[in-house]
Amino acid sequence: MVADKVKSVLYRILLIMGICTFILSAIRPWWIATFQPIFSPGTTYVLIYAYGLIHNAKLLAPYLAAYETPPTLMMLAQIVLGVFAILLIIALFVKNKWGHRIVGVIGLIYLVWSLGFIPVIYEGTGRAPIPGARFPVQGQIRIHADIEELIITASFQDGYFLAIITSILLILLFVWKEYSYRKGKSVSK
Repeated sequence: MVADKVKSVLYRILLIMGICTFILSAIRPWWIATFQPIFSPGTTYVLIYAYGLIHNAKLLAPYLAAYETPPTLMMLAQIVLGVFAILLIIALFVKNKWGHRIVGVIGLIYLVWSLGFIPVIYEGTGRAPIPGARFPVQGQIRIHADIEELIITASFQDGYFLAIITSILLILLFVWKEYSYRKGKSVSK
């Protein structure tokens, strides 16, 4: 009985950690690209979050327009992420079989959401209008244009890695609780 209490407390602690990392991954950037001119002041950036793309790129705006998330979809994605966070908090207090199943479904959806980001970012950077070079998904290049030189730096950010970690944690919590639930049902028969 004491072991069951310890497992229950450990599950709740891990779920609270999962909720916190989920929220952090949703509000932190997943990927960033910066464009630093050598001879001119100012830096242009492109940030991608779990819910969409944000930038201050005036010269690249026509190129980025195809990849910008429409405001309605961005708001919808933010609402979905908020609902997921609320459902995870509710799952913390649900003691029947549905609590951990909610956790598992959200973990699986978020894993697909996170892994689906890779081909999208790779396709987007592959079409970047950079003469003689491929836009880096991760790394840095120097571009020599007619009147300016640019250093372009791109990298995955902590939000993306937190999303992957969160997804795996939530799925593992589901597997653990589902195993315990099924084991308990087979013992009671």
